[in-house]
Amino acid sequence: MTLIDKNIDLNLEIVYEGNNHVVFVNELTNVDNDYLGLQEGILMADKLVNEGLITRYKERLEITRFGIEVQESGGWLKHLVKTDEIADQNKIEEKKLKELEEENLRLQNENLRLQNKQMKRYILYSVIGFILGATLTYLPTIIGWLK
Repeated sequence: MTLIDKNIDLNLEIVYEGNNHVVFVNELTNVDNDYLGLQEGILMADKLVNEGLITRYKERLEITRFGIEVQESGGWLKHLVKTDEIADQNKIEEKKLKELEEENLRLQNENLRLQNKQMKRYILYSVIGFILGATLTYLPTIIGWLK
């Protein structure tokens, strides 16, 4: 995890623990527990806003419902780990899905090949049947011509 993520985790906790989940920009700190000051505090608050963790009105910061969920489930760092795990799981599932799709296409091609082969047999059997049927039907006439 990056230093920014650690700072986001720390400051999310600060906002969460604030009175009614509200704090002011000058209450934000860095990982060394040094107050950030107004400019750096606003930059940090904007990072929290961009992640959807808080809302900011001038210098007043209030946690969002998403921010509460993240904090109550272990904080920002834990949320990132879960998100990475979900992304990894999605990649595995996408890979399995792709393999299944490839197998499905291979089986469809094999099925079409076998259907074409069967169709050729039906045509051959039909032609043989027609020739045998015509020959047997006109067999007495053919024998008469041969005499």
